[in-house]
Amino acid sequence: KITGLGTINCNGTELFTRHGRKGRIRALYFQDCQKITVQGVTILDGAAWTTEYISSKNVVIQNVKVISNIRILGTDGIDLNGVNNALVQDCFVCSGDDGICLKSTNSEDNLNSVTVKGNVVMSGSSALKIGTETTAEIMSDVSFVDNDVLLTRWGPHLLIRDGQNLDNILFENNRYENWYYGLNYSFVNKKVNPEGAPIDPRTFSITYKKPEAESVGHVVYIYTTKRKGVVEPGDLTNIVLKD
Repeated sequence: KITGLGTINCNGTELFTRHGRKGRIRALYFQDCQKITVQGVTILDGAAWTTEYISSKNVVIQNVKVISNIRILGTDGIDLNGVNNALVQDCFVCSGDDGICLKSTNSEDNLNSVTVKGNVVMSGSSALKIGTETTAEIMSDVSFVDNDVLLTRWGPHLLIRDGQNLDNILFENNRYENWYYGLNYSFVNKKVNPEGAPIDPRTFSITYKKPEAESVGHVVYIYTTKRKGVVEPGDLTNIVLKD
């Protein structure tokens, strides 16, 4: 447990200015842990993914402030990487890159049962995001509910780089004051089987309900992506925009 009203100051801006990429450090890093609780603390001036929870279970992050230099790329606020049973609630996140980001960098770590609720986020990239790294087989039972986004480049953002299955993904009643790209879904299928042939396109179950936004560039921005040497992923199906 890390609790209380104290401050962890990473001095990330100075480290990055002096040492460049070598100065990038995480403020909090949990791997292969269980029953993690982080409450009340303030984490300032990260120089990389500021807080990361990887391959862990039963994670609670509440009333935490993560404030990084919004002008430095790569300073994600809260990264949940291959976790199971996690809650991120009533936090304030200001980051130069992704705000609250769910991902999987290990093919053996599925991400399941994650709720992101009641947070306030400012982001230089994506405030509420799934991806970019999506190497596990499935990501399921994820809810982004009642969050307030003050600034972001991307609206609700799903960037599925590695062809992961998505099941029961919900974005509901999230409010956006400023975004440029709206409801955003992009897919790049990089997975291949042992014979070198591309794996079939993945399946998706995604629902967007009652989003609110002001100062929007593109309202809905859903597309597939083809890169050199990567097959076309095929059609996107079972994406619902409601209310």
